[in-house]
Amino acid sequence: MITAVPVFSGLGSGTYNIHIVDNKRCYWNKKIYIENPDAIILSLGNDLVMLLGESVEIEPGITPTDDYEYFWSPPAGLSCTYCSHAIAAPVENTVYKLQILNNNGCAASDSILIRITVPDGNIYAPNIFSPGDGRQNTTFTVFGDAVLVEETEWLRIYDRWGSLVYEGKHLQPDNPNDGWDGSCRNKPSSSGIYLWQASIRFKNGNVVLKKGDVMLLR
Repeated sequence: MITAVPVFSGLGSGTYNIHIVDNKRCYWNKKIYIENPDAIILSLGNDLVMLLGESVEIEPGITPTDDYEYFWSPPAGLSCTYCSHAIAAPVENTVYKLQILNNNGCAASDSILIRITVPDGNIYAPNIFSPGDGRQNTTFTVFGDAVLVEETEWLRIYDRWGSLVYEGKHLQPDNPNDGWDGSCRNKPSSSGIYLWQASIRFKNGNVVLKKGDVMLLR
């Protein structure tokens, strides 16, 4: 084969015969062997389990060392999508994938699953409150970390006979005034112990049910 631009692309590994003829009909022959490049090995490590609200740095292991382009996906919960190391803070179970590409166009990819668990210790409800006295705890509600908790879907208060005296919906986790004011049908409830139940929705979609009792003082 005679060509003015001796560039061949897409060749696989193997032995090739190079045959050159100049304009004087002089011949030159050469055998060459082309090896496949070293395979790129990429590992993001084992799958992880972490608490909602925490973050983790994903540090890929790559051989051989080279200049690579980095492409992370999905972008949700990641500190960057084109960097060598990414910090992940997902709010739900997420599979992150990294694809790398070197200057020769060789690519490799790997993925890692991060499972999210919801801590219970961030939910708090007072065990005593005094409505109408102008001090703290004048309204009863369930508190939570607003970084983790989306809302209290519903909060129900029952008297000692099991009658419902209050129901609130879509309460904010960090608002001390968003709850029961100690009244029932616009009349002050009597002092005593009341039972409560609440449905708490976290920002990752998980829902937990909580219950307890609270003393109303007047």
